[in-house]
Amino acid sequence: MSFLSLKQLLQFSTLPSENLSNENSLSLTSLSSASSTQVSSNIDLLRQILVCLPVKSLLKFKSISKEWLSIISSQDFIRDHYLVRNRSFPLVPRLFILQVTVGFSPKSSKIKSYYGRQPSGIIPFKTFVFFLHERKFSKSSAAFETLAFNNDPSDIKIIHSCNGLFICRSYRTYYGDFNYDVYNPSTKCFKPLHPSPFRKSSVLKRICSVNMVFDPLRSNYYEVIFIWSSNDGDTFQIETYSSKTGSWRLHRDGFSAPVNMFCSPAGVFWNGSLHWINRECSLYFNASQESLKTMPSPPIPADGFDSKKVKCEYFGACNGHMYFVEVHHSNPTQFDILEMDIDYTGWTVKYHVDLQELAIAYPKMVRADYDFSILLIEEDDVSSNILINIPDKIISYDLKEMSFKKLHDLPSIPTGGAQVTAPRYSAYRYDESLACV
Repeated sequence: MSFLSLKQLLQFSTLPSENLSNENSLSLTSLSSASSTQVSSNIDLLRQILVCLPVKSLLKFKSISKEWLSIISSQDFIRDHYLVRNRSFPLVPRLFILQVTVGFSPKSSKIKSYYGRQPSGIIPFKTFVFFLHERKFSKSSAAFETLAFNNDPSDIKIIHSCNGLFICRSYRTYYGDFNYDVYNPSTKCFKPLHPSPFRKSSVLKRICSVNMVFDPLRSNYYEVIFIWSSNDGDTFQIETYSSKTGSWRLHRDGFSAPVNMFCSPAGVFWNGSLHWINRECSLYFNASQESLKTMPSPPIPADGFDSKKVKCEYFGACNGHMYFVEVHHSNPTQFDILEMDIDYTGWTVKYHVDLQELAIAYPKMVRADYDFSILLIEEDDVSSNILINIPDKIISYDLKEMSFKKLHDLPSIPTGGAQVTAPRYSAYRYDESLACV
């Protein structure tokens, strides 16, 4: 067995997958006998080289030999690759997934031509997915172009992401059951989550929230957390699926929470737990310990809290920090970014934001009572930014310099000529991962 130098591996990674096969149609020896001799049988060196390469290349290299397949498929390699590519490797570009959901008017006759057919009860929504590079809209970096990965004719939408894995849901009917899949866009592998044996229980009535717990630095397995409501609406039950055991578990007794506890925003994975935020009561759930605890809710504004006065809000985590933002109609261009203390003692104001100059630079943002939303908060040792969606554009706002720049002109959304409602945008960080689903 002969091996390749790092330079040759990088060159080799650009070759199309059809050039690789178990028949060893590509002669490794012909690429470089001198370099291969130097690293021949040096598994540690080979591993150090492979762990720096992108997933797309590694999927090709699995076909070279059983030995390479064994290395790349090992749990330790998958963990180390995630660490190097997403947290330590400086050449990894920042890549985001922007999801746009468009509502079609049910009365529109053109919706039939758009979908091709309109079965009774199908929700008139369509979801589009775009990959956003740090500097430009990038199709070349896209792991996939659509979410039609499971031959499901209904629409598919990302509902949660966690360290490289997505939970996707199929839109079928207004009141019918949904299909749920765990999807790794890097490997294009997915796993349907079949209904649990507890679904026929009289206690479980409606799915309120579906989220994922996945920390590849601790384990190669994930758990999917379902929150169900009972008949009375303010009693809830937790049900989990474990990829390690391939089984479902119904957790203990139900618990009480505000009726709108799990409506919005979605759960956030941080500090080893899933978190949900609410003005009345905020909760976090540690799946490994099967413990549900309360945490401080964001402070109430000086003039009191009224949900009707809230324009938009953001709840998310990045690089060990969990953030909450609440924007009010009374002063939409000025707001605070709050950060939760690591010991859950309370929220601290991390940044003061003023978007007045942004509103002046982009007048379209002012229409309809300041038309914008916060997509992502990104913070690391070098920079701190928020991504803001304004009409037709994605803006990056530097929290330290208090400056902004346009990142993207948003791609046009095909509507087939149908009448549509205002698009609803959501964004997810995309992390490369070899994780198995």
